[in-house]
Amino acid sequence: MMDDEQIREAFEIAKLISSEQLTAEEATRLEAWKSRSAAHRQLVTESIAAPVVREGLLQLETYDTHQIAADLFEAAGIGADKLPGRKGRLVRLRTWWAAAGMLLLMAGAGYWWTQHRVSSTTLAVNNVSTLIPGSNKARLVLPGGEEVVLDSTGNGLLTLQGNVQVHKSANGQLTYEGNNGEEIQYHTLVTPRGGRFQLTLADGTKVVLNAASSIRFPVAFSGSTRSVSITGEAYFEVAANKNKPFIVDAAGSSIKVLGTHFNIMAYEDEPVMKTTLVQGAVLVEKNTQQVKIVPGQQATLHSGSDVITVGNANLEEVLAWTRDEFIFKSQNIRNIMRQIARWYDADIEYQGDVADISFSGGMSRHEGIQHLLELLEADGRLRFTATGKKIIISRKAK
Repeated sequence: MMDDEQIREAFEIAKLISSEQLTAEEATRLEAWKSRSAAHRQLVTESIAAPVVREGLLQLETYDTHQIAADLFEAAGIGADKLPGRKGRLVRLRTWWAAAGMLLLMAGAGYWWTQHRVSSTTLAVNNVSTLIPGSNKARLVLPGGEEVVLDSTGNGLLTLQGNVQVHKSANGQLTYEGNNGEEIQYHTLVTPRGGRFQLTLADGTKVVLNAASSIRFPVAFSGSTRSVSITGEAYFEVAANKNKPFIVDAAGSSIKVLGTHFNIMAYEDEPVMKTTLVQGAVLVEKNTQQVKIVPGQQATLHSGSDVITVGNANLEEVLAWTRDEFIFKSQNIRNIMRQIARWYDADIEYQGDVADISFSGGMSRHEGIQHLLELLEADGRLRFTATGKKIIISRKAK
């Protein structure tokens, strides 16, 4: 019989197997686990398809693992009397599976179970195909107010601004190349709901804009600083230049860096602004408040407040959108639906109080809205009705 520690280890090892890139410490841990038995080595060698493992593990977190086990045993022809008693949600199973078998179950159970269960979910859908996943869409606002719709514009040289060339590539990216001009000109890149876009600034800084976001920036940087402003959400990989700090203005605060990777979430419809550091160091300022954060930390600023709080961040969850994934860790349904609304350009309506309901899980942002809503509804607590661009959410009757 596996104890809690063994189950937790199996869950973590499955995550390591599915990871596309491991740290030195993680690689050492995986090698140590492999060396403990031939079964472990065979499992890692043969592996499981990474997308299936990732989706399975994420979806497993959303559901009652006792129910998953019951369905798996039923499919295998094993009676319910052989199952252990119900003792909670998520990694609370008690059974005689060996470690390798448990690992396989945990890697695949969430994926198998959701595919099996979702097929019988009755989601009320009418013309839901109008809600399609987001894609590379944006418009570029030039100094004179002229707008260029980038998703319908050909690739190659887009415009010449002084000495700076603006190119659009086939993979949905805008690149600025050239030397400083005498006159500072500003462009604004705007993504709609259901859009995202990548940008390389004149200094080599890379920016990814999430849906319903914008960035205003000079076509070339001059002076002693490199300053831009954003709304919505953006991920930055700032080109290092110790003599010219990079400054991002967002929601009345400033983020100052020399060269680093970080994410800013500053949507107007969100109750907080969050700056999350991946690499390097940043300084977050709001009026007289000033905090410095290190990699793995997140600075949070609540709307209407000057108080900045600092805590540890879940980088996998924060950066999921840059990999075109949804990942939710104990997220309130309203927080989840704000993200879904922006990506699928949907309107959300709540019937009754659902504020106390949270989910953990994840899936690709390329999935259709129907599959996503079916996964949420399969949990059994909420009902989703989709008509055109509107999604209505209500509690299921007990």
